[in-house]
Amino acid sequence: MQKRRAGNEGLEITSLGYSMWFMLMKEPWRIQDDIAMLKTIHVAIESGINWFDTSSLYGFGHAENLLARGISHVSRDKLIISSKFGIDWQNPDKLQLSFSPEAIRSELENSLRRLETDYIDLYQPYFLPPSDHQVEDIWSELHKLKQEGKIRHIGAANLDVAQIRSTLSLTTLQTMQLPYSLSYRDIQEESLPFCAENEISVLAYSPVLLYYILVKLGIEKSKYNHDLIRSMFTHNEDPSASLVLNKQIEPLARERGITISQLTVAWILSFKEITSVLITAKNMKQVESLIAAADIQLNNDELTTIGGFIAETVGI
Repeated sequence: MQKRRAGNEGLEITSLGYSMWFMLMKEPWRIQDDIAMLKTIHVAIESGINWFDTSSLYGFGHAENLLARGISHVSRDKLIISSKFGIDWQNPDKLQLSFSPEAIRSELENSLRRLETDYIDLYQPYFLPPSDHQVEDIWSELHKLKQEGKIRHIGAANLDVAQIRSTLSLTTLQTMQLPYSLSYRDIQEESLPFCAENEISVLAYSPVLLYYILVKLGIEKSKYNHDLIRSMFTHNEDPSASLVLNKQIEPLARERGITISQLTVAWILSFKEITSVLITAKNMKQVESLIAAADIQLNNDELTTIGGFIAETVGI
């Protein structure tokens, strides 16, 4: 699988990354699920994916334990591990933001232990708190952790252009993890060109609408208060727009002999401003299908057709 430069410090990641987020908030995790996920991780590695994204929030720490098992047969320097921080999940009934230097260090140390590694390649806050003082503390602590060798590169997630611009006065960002899909394109007009201009590589997540996946995970019916999680991962997106677009592109996908998800991932990878797309899957069949999307090249007519559908449906 093709590798692409991420940032300007020598980080190279594959055009697809595998995310452990399918384990988001799921508790308990069954042994059957573990076996399926381990096989899925192995398939991802065998297919050439070198970038694995996780978080201590996923599976309440279990995703990190499972990823450590899944990659244990591969030399550590052959893989890129990224993770995110900023949400205290110790009381799942009440998730809280957690950005103090002490909390960042503690969360990282716990993640390193569960991942069975000495360092994380790319460490990112989920978002930034409103307090300028807290923001300065975040970047200061990340610089210390980088100097200590516990993280290799600094990135961020879910920042708008104003936040990115402000951040660049305090630190150098290598990557920006942002949502991007057929029906959610808020980053198109400002964030993508700004990141490209400042050599910040965009790592796209949520290539398909996540609302229904969250429902399958039981989050909508969960005993926990997951308003924060739903907002983070669906961005309060209207599912109807995604459903309309899926129906519109279905004939195009069928004509190519591919799935709607494959077509969507291939479409996102066609944008030069996007370095990599995060995919997730809970079994081998799903991940093999999504991995195949990395080799799909859409022609100009297909891109124009999809762009026309988007313009009619969401207007951007």
